Amino acid sequence: RLRSAYELMPLRSVYLLTGYNRRSYEQSRDSNGFDRNSSGVTIGPGLRYDISGILLVDLFVGWRRQDIADPRLGTVNAAVAEARIAWNVTRLTTISGSLLRDLNETTVPNASSYIATRVELRADHELLRNLLLDARLGYEQDAFQGIERTDNYYIAGLGAKYLVNCVFSVSGGYGYRERDSDAAGTDFTEHTVSLRLNTQF
Repeated sequence: RLRSAYELMPLRSVYLLTGYNRRSYEQSRDSNGFDRNSSGVTIGPGLRYDISGILLVDLFVGWRRQDIADPRLGTVNAAVAEARIAWNVTRLTTISGSLLRDLNETTVPNASSYIATRVELRADHELLRNLLLDARLGYEQDAFQGIERTDNYYIAGLGAKYLVNCVFSVSGGYGYRERDSDAAGTDFTEHTVSLRLNTQF
């Protein structure tokens, strides 16, 4: 993707985002006989607004076209958007929100793709200099193109990161995800617990 920006004034700019993608699979056809190789373009204007490092807003609205090799799936056109807001409540706490609408690939029979619309709210807090906490809530709707199916996801999570020293850190957390779909037999609830040892040099 290429972002061409023009600065209206310090910390405030407008831009034009253009992108191209090409997707090639190792197998020419999926298990249902569809050729899902494709290429696509994205274009649209955006705005970036920073208020003295306290509030940052980045907004993009555009259009995406994806040409799929299989003529039964054809070409998909969709409005896409991305909005991110970060509010530094204090030097130790940040609250951020995001809205993303994009076109994604799928292997669901007879569906060319799905439009994912995701909203997320996140809070990060530095409890101690070496202990960082985070919490998040989210919702996503996947609307499949070419068939009558909509999936709704409900997402939540808690996490922590402990900085052992300048090289090592330990992080972990709990994640919850639930899918509520109008396609029979595809609902699920997922609980995830993670623990990681991280290094950096």
